[in-house]
Amino acid sequence: MSTNFLVNGFPILASVPDWFPWTQWKKTARSFREQKNSIMNETFQWTKDQIAKGSNEPSIVRSLLESGASSEISEEELEDYIKHIAIALFGAGSDTTVSSLKTFVLAMLLFPECQTKAQAEIDRTIGRSRLPTFEDKERLPYVNNLINEVMRWQPVTPLAVPHACTEDDTYQNYRIPKGAIVIGNVWSMSRNQEVYKDPESFNPDRFFDPQVPKIPAFGFGRRLCPGIHYAEASIYITIVSILAAYTISKAKDEHGEEITPSTEGVAESVVYHPKPFKCVFTPRSDEHRELILNEA
Repeated sequence: MSTNFLVNGFPILASVPDWFPWTQWKKTARSFREQKNSIMNETFQWTKDQIAKGSNEPSIVRSLLESGASSEISEEELEDYIKHIAIALFGAGSDTTVSSLKTFVLAMLLFPECQTKAQAEIDRTIGRSRLPTFEDKERLPYVNNLINEVMRWQPVTPLAVPHACTEDDTYQNYRIPKGAIVIGNVWSMSRNQEVYKDPESFNPDRFFDPQVPKIPAFGFGRRLCPGIHYAEASIYITIVSILAAYTISKAKDEHGEEITPSTEGVAESVVYHPKPFKCVFTPRSDEHRELILNEA
């Protein structure tokens, strides 16, 4: 869960009885589970109903149902597997997507020159007669670098997700026994000045250097975020569409002064979310306004 409960780092706390002090998280977790199950079951049943009505709309659930029809497991067990696969992909990708989009908007407010440069690339490459598509992605290197910089500047999971060692290991003379919980400090990686010059600045151009690595925003090794592909696709198409159609600017207070938002994050969350801030989305031109209305 994205809420930063101690049990995420110390799984043994799951065995503590409900009456024990500091176990309010259990009530919250049960509420989360009920909401998750409700979403999972309702959307799964909706998809089955659409298939029964003859809909040809492709989806992961549809593909898994069709490919699993000839399996040896029971229908009930198959559907249970598929429901949990679908909710894992959706849930894991959704929160990280929201985090990245908030960070993107924040960066455009604080570093407007990057917004202007990205918009110029879109106009030059695609023009103003349509919105960008996935097919345009490889032709927009600066936009792709901007997205990579969003991930680095304010990592989605600053302390990643706890992992367990599958075997004894040694790292820089430190012994890490099998079963030990290891937490990757993504925030520290993103601030490594030997890798990222002037790490506090928002600089998409740094990624034009092939020697500069992307931040492991979606985890490490075999335990990558299961929603990575959904999240990356959602983040790209949303950011590039916003850049193409809108200009994001700072809101003003009652005195007409611009409000500069803070980069400080919301406390008690594994996933980074900046504190709420105000901003203004303005269509870039009358032409863009018409384009937005026609695409809506």
